[in-house]
Amino acid sequence: MTKPKQVITSQSAGSVFRILDAAGRGQVTKADIKALTGFDRFFESLDSSQAGKLDEVQFRKAWRQYRLAPEIDDRQRLANELILRQKEIAILKKRLRQANAAPPRGASTAPRAAKTTPARQAPPTEPARRERLLRRQVEAEKSRLEGVLESVSDVVVDVSSSGRITYLNRLAPQRVKRTKDEFIGRELTAIFPGEVGQMVQESLSRAARGHAPVRFEYFSKVHSCWFETRVFPTDDGAVIISADISRRKQVERRLREALDRFRTASEMAMLGFWEWQPAKGAVYFSPEWKKQLGYADAELPNRIEEWKRRLHPDDRKHVLQQVARAVRQPAADFEMEYRLAHKDGGYRWISARWMALPEDGNGGPSFAVTHLDVTSVKEEAAHLDYVASHDSLTGLPNRSLVHEFAEHVMSSARRQHGKVAVLFLDLDRFKAVNDTYGHKAGDRVLQEAAQRIAHSLRAEDLVGRLGGDEFVAVLSEISGFKDVTRAATECLETLSQPFALGKRKVKVLPSIGISIFPDDGDSIETLIHNADIAMYEAKRSGGGKFCLFARDGATHT
Repeated sequence: MTKPKQVITSQSAGSVFRILDAAGRGQVTKADIKALTGFDRFFESLDSSQAGKLDEVQFRKAWRQYRLAPEIDDRQRLANELILRQKEIAILKKRLRQANAAPPRGASTAPRAAKTTPARQAPPTEPARRERLLRRQVEAEKSRLEGVLESVSDVVVDVSSSGRITYLNRLAPQRVKRTKDEFIGRELTAIFPGEVGQMVQESLSRAARGHAPVRFEYFSKVHSCWFETRVFPTDDGAVIISADISRRKQVERRLREALDRFRTASEMAMLGFWEWQPAKGAVYFSPEWKKQLGYADAELPNRIEEWKRRLHPDDRKHVLQQVARAVRQPAADFEMEYRLAHKDGGYRWISARWMALPEDGNGGPSFAVTHLDVTSVKEEAAHLDYVASHDSLTGLPNRSLVHEFAEHVMSSARRQHGKVAVLFLDLDRFKAVNDTYGHKAGDRVLQEAAQRIAHSLRAEDLVGRLGGDEFVAVLSEISGFKDVTRAATECLETLSQPFALGKRKVKVLPSIGISIFPDDGDSIETLIHNADIAMYEAKRSGGGKFCLFARDGATHT
């Protein structure tokens, strides 16, 4: 019985269909899918026309059934069946012994006189019939069990409690180059010599003590191949199953070599690299991975907790949830970004790519993870975003960010039937400062004016610079004119205070225009334009004032 070939499960049905349909015919035949062992019955169940082919729709349906079909470990199933059959045979043997020991019902213990005349043979008694039935059952079970054992490709050895061989399947002698009968009744060293024999004996002892199966792997110098041996304890000895795993070992070796090459290449490319086997709790962090977090190789232990506890608190939950899903259902590779704590106390942005590795049958899924420090990229992107949305002199939001913020608060006000105010501020005597003391002095005045305006308003309001000595403030969630006039008054008072330029002090005269959403406009452009009109009315009135926009003429207070 050969084990079904494993199919790459991460591919979709459509991808598998296109791989098999290399000629682009739009259908696959049974010959195309011969590598998908175990798929035949799904193929035949859908091939109702007996045409010997499936189109993509039929293939997808069959693929769903194939993927949902339970996968059976042949060796484990065989081991379970062996133990079950041995118990059944033991019960039958016991009943047979009891039947042989019991005297026929109604039989006399006195000797009978010899008969001189031939007589017809008496029909068999009930115990005799029962005995023959039991013998037939025992032979049938033996025949059935031997048929199963002779059909498998693994070495199967039954050993008694005294350590003697009681059974070998037909393939065992072929592997040891002797006949079957030569081994019955001999010790296990006849099949497992030297160090391997010691490993088998130790496994037998452990299995008997623990009443549980024991497995180990070894390389046979005699056969030049790898074997996986499992020992299953029974009531009167043990069953030993030895399978050739050389092909699997070759695949594992090639995979390990590929990972080693990848590790070397990743370190040359300044990529951090680590491997993790969740079921075993085994993890390996490459020296480059540790270096990117500020540690020498010996400073950071290879424990998964070292990675988990370095996750930024804001990233920890969603990162661990995604990793837990990947452990439960290993599928396609995935990428994510998160922050890890650095030795210097700060955090570094990490771009990580997680790759699920093939299972080795001994501990569930494992992962290879590449790790790239993208902190500088993140910082540069944040800087570019800041530069694109803020005034370089004052650090206040520029026109584009003011518009974006205003549209957001106005949308909220529309839903809640609220109001938003826009204040347009201008420094009347600023040109005289520039002409008298120079542009550097004027820049200092603008920087200080920006701070004073921002401190005069609430945290939820936004102050921006439109250019020159013109500023705009967006006040969200105002309840009425009282909130607006209080904010304007505080801005006038703080801007009217002298500005220090070294030993000199200068004064500028602020003027403020105000417009209200939705009364004075339904867009930020309209509101700024109308506030600008009101500001010029305040300037014409002598400055140092604020005016509210009115369609029939601005009024000041």
